[in-house]
Amino acid sequence: MNLNERISALTDRDTILEFCNFITSQTQMNGMLDYKKMDLMQIYQLLHQVVVIDYRDGIDNGILINYSGTAIDENFGHVLQGNYLEDAYTGIKTKDKLIEFCHAMYQNFTPFYVSSCVHHEQPSRDITYKHTCGLFFPCSSDGLTANYGIGIVDYSFVEKSTPPQYEQLSIYYIDHDKRPPHGSLLMERMC
Repeated sequence: MNLNERISALTDRDTILEFCNFITSQTQMNGMLDYKKMDLMQIYQLLHQVVVIDYRDGIDNGILINYSGTAIDENFGHVLQGNYLEDAYTGIKTKDKLIEFCHAMYQNFTPFYVSSCVHHEQPSRDITYKHTCGLFFPCSSDGLTANYGIGIVDYSFVEKSTPPQYEQLSIYYIDHDKRPPHGSLLMERMC
């Protein structure tokens, strides 16, 4: 199953699927994503939902948010850009899992998908749950170390709560003997 099929099996959200198509189109010859070479203007209509993580200094001091779109900032009530995820993220129920997955993305080049619902008090609406859906990928300029992570977060209001879903996306390697220390993000072999 290729990447697009795998993500389509997880969600039918147009923004997530469009982002996934973009990611597939940006994969370099070595199977990696290079954030600095991405043409984000190809998805200008999604940038308000995009988040970029800066891994250049590692993760020992925290997970630095390099860019956060306005939809994400509005959801949190403040700008996340320039802050550490551990300090800026307020989702108590999902915070530990999100941080765990961001660490795995850095250490093992493991992309991930998350989905959760929270009760949302809003008297003007009959719909009382906010559903959050996110898809994240590691990036590497040298093919050896993750230097960025890029993802998209989509918010919608729904009538019924759904159970949370956390998926680390498995990666198959073409040549196990020649893979970099942390692996290689080979999108075409993703399941």
